[in-house]
Amino acid sequence: MHLREIELENFKSFARKTRIPLLEGYTSITGPNGAGKSNVADAILFVLGPKSSRVIRAGKLTDLIFNGGKEKRPASECKVSLIFSNEDRLIPIDSDTVKLTRVVRLSDSAEGYYSYFYVNDRKSSLGEFDSLLANARISADGYNFVQQGDITRIVEMSNLERRRILDDIAGITKFDEDIANAEKEKLAAEENIGRLAIILDEVKKQMKQLEKDREGAMKYKEVYDKLSFAKAALAHKHRDSVQRDIASIGEQAQKLTADKEKAEADRAELDEALTALSDELKAVEDEITERGGEEARQIKEKVDNLRIEMARAKDAADNAEEMAQSLADVKKAQSEDLKAVQKDLSALEAKLEPVKETHDEKAKALEERKTELASHQDAVSKSDSELSTMQKGALELAVTITTKEEKLHALRLEMDRLSERESRLKVDIANLEETRKTYEFELKDADWSLKELKSETSVSTKDLKKLQDEYYALRAKEKKLQGQYQDLDNAIKSLTREYNQMKAQAEAETLVKKGYNTATTNLLELRDKGVIKGIHGTVTELADVDDEYEVALNVAAGNRMQSIVVDDDEVAARCIDHLKKNKLGRATFLPLNKMLDGRPRGKAILAANASLGFAIDLVKFREQYRSAFWFVFGDTVVVKNLAEARKHMGGVRLVTLEGELAEASGAMVGGTLDKNLLKFGAVSESRMEKKASELRSAVEQSEKVQAELKTAGVRLAELEGQIRDSNAKDSGESAKIGSLEAKKKEFDQKVASIAAEIEAKNKELSETLDLLKNVAADVQRFDEDVQRIRKKKESVDKKLLDATPHELSQRLKKLEGEIFDLSSEVAALGSDVQTMTKQIELVTARRDELSAALEATVAKIAEQRNKAKESMERHEAQGTELKALSNMERSMGDKLNTLRTRRDSLYKKKTDTEASIEKLASKIQTNCDIVLSLTTKVGEAERRLQEAEADLAQYSSVELPKDLPSAEDLRATVTDCERRVSSLGAVNLKAIDEFDERKARHDGMKEEIGQLEKQKTNLAKLVAELNDKKKVGFNRIFGGINDNFRKTFSELSGGGEAELLLENEEDPLSGGLIIKARPRDKKVVRMEALSGGEKSLTALSFIFAIQAHEPSPFYLLDEVDMFLDGVNAENVARAVKRGSKNAQFLQISLRKVTLKESDHIIGVTMQREGMSDVVFRPNIGEGADVPADDEQPPAQEAA
Repeated sequence: MHLREIELENFKSFARKTRIPLLEGYTSITGPNGAGKSNVADAILFVLGPKSSRVIRAGKLTDLIFNGGKEKRPASECKVSLIFSNEDRLIPIDSDTVKLTRVVRLSDSAEGYYSYFYVNDRKSSLGEFDSLLANARISADGYNFVQQGDITRIVEMSNLERRRILDDIAGITKFDEDIANAEKEKLAAEENIGRLAIILDEVKKQMKQLEKDREGAMKYKEVYDKLSFAKAALAHKHRDSVQRDIASIGEQAQKLTADKEKAEADRAELDEALTALSDELKAVEDEITERGGEEARQIKEKVDNLRIEMARAKDAADNAEEMAQSLADVKKAQSEDLKAVQKDLSALEAKLEPVKETHDEKAKALEERKTELASHQDAVSKSDSELSTMQKGALELAVTITTKEEKLHALRLEMDRLSERESRLKVDIANLEETRKTYEFELKDADWSLKELKSETSVSTKDLKKLQDEYYALRAKEKKLQGQYQDLDNAIKSLTREYNQMKAQAEAETLVKKGYNTATTNLLELRDKGVIKGIHGTVTELADVDDEYEVALNVAAGNRMQSIVVDDDEVAARCIDHLKKNKLGRATFLPLNKMLDGRPRGKAILAANASLGFAIDLVKFREQYRSAFWFVFGDTVVVKNLAEARKHMGGVRLVTLEGELAEASGAMVGGTLDKNLLKFGAVSESRMEKKASELRSAVEQSEKVQAELKTAGVRLAELEGQIRDSNAKDSGESAKIGSLEAKKKEFDQKVASIAAEIEAKNKELSETLDLLKNVAADVQRFDEDVQRIRKKKESVDKKLLDATPHELSQRLKKLEGEIFDLSSEVAALGSDVQTMTKQIELVTARRDELSAALEATVAKIAEQRNKAKESMERHEAQGTELKALSNMERSMGDKLNTLRTRRDSLYKKKTDTEASIEKLASKIQTNCDIVLSLTTKVGEAERRLQEAEADLAQYSSVELPKDLPSAEDLRATVTDCERRVSSLGAVNLKAIDEFDERKARHDGMKEEIGQLEKQKTNLAKLVAELNDKKKVGFNRIFGGINDNFRKTFSELSGGGEAELLLENEEDPLSGGLIIKARPRDKKVVRMEALSGGEKSLTALSFIFAIQAHEPSPFYLLDEVDMFLDGVNAENVARAVKRGSKNAQFLQISLRKVTLKESDHIIGVTMQREGMSDVVFRPNIGEGADVPADDEQPPAQEAA
């Protein structure tokens, strides 16, 4: 394979279409300076090196187009074709010749252009060019093309840069990108691990803060569930009771209705019988009247009347007796109800009494504490009249500082958000401007696209999917980063708060000597000044505890925290003597030579095994102080909560994490803790610095996340534009010629739309800048306010500290805590008393109601008994009178007596029947009234059932067992649970879900950190493997190139010596490449010490050695012999001549020795003004350095 011909048209100084035929072997291109000989090399690079880093001597591609020369007729495009012979098919195209063409054409815009590639006059692409040239082992970035600048670069470059040339030759630079990517991913993994660690710490803190709220919420939930169960069970029982009442009333109504219907049937039969009896009685009476005369008639009337009255009296007596009996049953039921209500009332009164007594005792104690507090406050006021005002002022200043700092932080966050928004808007506007330019360009390109029948190469479906995948992945990453940014912001707030607390604590410790009494403070000052030797410090100073156990251990140690550890009892005696002489008070000393270590008791060991452990084991201190700390803590056991402490109480001292204390004697101490209690460990500078370092790290990570968010936003905008462009181009591909007109219209609309969007963005940017200016002013103002108020508070705090007696202040705080606790207890007990009192009032009202009803029933029974008695007496008197009248009737004659007997019998039957009818009528009426009453009761009961159902529906989620406790037990449970709920106070029920959510995040982040650690390890292994591969690849080619270099330098220098040396032979990739040379008859020196010509010769030898290692069929040398002397130039020409037996060489040169050794010579002249011409003379032979003047340029064609 060799380059057969070059065709140029309007390329630089070659104005017309020019053909330069080439032959195999060694060809020199020569000509005067400025004639255009190097433009031939530029033409070859233009085609073969479209992505090459080598510089074609032009500011931009459009400068390669012929500029018009002297006549100022510039062309609109340039074109270069390289025609290769390809009989050996080194270029993978099934053709004996391959023509590679590149065209650059000006567009309508001033700076725009189009670039096209063709293979054998078929439109091609840049990718196909790269593939074909790689197969032919031709690369513009390799050493197929050698320019004078290449030699100069090798001479001037560092040892490390020279070694990288061999990296390229070895093909190991392809690993560099993988290594860089792996290192980048490793660094990203490390950053993510650090970032997640910060967030994880913050989540742990949040979990710790939520844990207590969660425990409270769990307790509340447990009590509330129990309360809900009790209420649900009561509602269930109430509903069942109402349902039973309804069923009972229904049964009664059904039975009464059946009785009424039977009575009505019986009454109808009796009505018929009464009619028959009345007719028969009338007939007998008529006969008696006829026979007996007027006297008999009168007696008969009296007898009839008496009999009616007797029947009525008998019925009245019977009815009264029945009513009395019914009322007796009612009385019995009322008596039983009254007894039950009285029992409930007695139980409630018995229950109320101890609660009321406890309430009164607590209320009395509360008043006593209030009186004592007022007394102490008066004492404080008397000690300093301004103290109260100062305290109030200090508190108000602290609240003001906190409020303003929160506002200041919010303003700073807002300022950061607005700044980020400003940057994002500027990027968006820049992207939109760029997109608008693109659309405008596409709009102008549409006309040309119509002629070509195709739009430019659009993004394929695969590429579009890749863009979309990247877009969605980046969106997910952006969302994740936003979450991390919020988490980091929370961490920054938390760390800032902790740092400020540490700082404030350190300042407070400096001011008040950590709350020590006068004696302790004075002794510590003497220790610091060196007046008394042998004082180690207080127990507080010599220990450190974890935050988790701080409260428990502070309470367990109590006042012994101020105990002073000294070397021996002699030091203690000196200290005591000093305190006595100066009347400074008392202190407790722990001489190490006398302190005894102890052992925990058996019960304490059992408790410790089932809890968090011994207090002394949870404190960090030097082992030499163990006996002192045994004095402080003994075998005190730390437990989780009060419930656990109660399980182990008695014979062992216990303390909970919340600070409740159970003494071995059984005494219990608890309530609100004083916030100003002494604490173990001082806030050291190292701890503050560590916290500050954590804060700086969090801020740094936050800034990185913000930067990543900004970068992601920019890239997302770019991807959106690319996807839009891709979609537009894809739609354009299917539309072809007809749709291109629509495409123009579409781009018109897009340009207008983007212009509107840019205007909107600019408006938004202007508004953002205004807001940013206002917020910045607010930040400055609030910052100044905070600083001013802080200084004022520091002054007030100092005055307050100086003015307040320490012991009195501590007593005031203790009283305030006791008053707070007693107030809570009195309020809770008062609520219980009020509730039970209300229940007693309701039950008492029910008892009085039942008593009144019972008395009324007893009165009604007596009344009915009297009615029955009167009716019977009346019945007996009437019987006597009736008997006398009957005797008179009997004396009137036997026949009449017979009739009278018959009449009496019929009358008795009639009156009995009438009485039965009246009784049935009364029964029917009574039943009707009762059924009506029961109907009313059913309606009322159904209403109560609806209420009961609605009440029960509130507890639909509560599952109830088949067997339920008694109503009394359930009511007691409700009362107890309501009291417990009230005592729990405000509860954060969301803490359960929030804790679970934080726990899930915590576990997820731990897993993610584990994966990142694994990824980091794998990436480190990958980097090591790739570096090993690089080293193997480098060592594989180094020896061969070094041998070639020695041989080539010896040939070119006429017997000199040279070699390549590695700065680090053990790890060649960590060092550079040294070139040492010994020109003939000279000593060995490094390349830097050679003369200019010797440097060029050495560099050229290095290049030839590389070419020999990876031979190519074609080479181009551009004035490489410029700085060589005649002898060395000739040696180089001869070396090229030898190499041309295996490859085609083109060399641009002005040296006669070079032209002499060449097989063929091409002359380049500038005969026309501003335009180059060529003269080709093959096999000119020795002695002909330049073409003859009369030689015509056969390679020039007319345009």
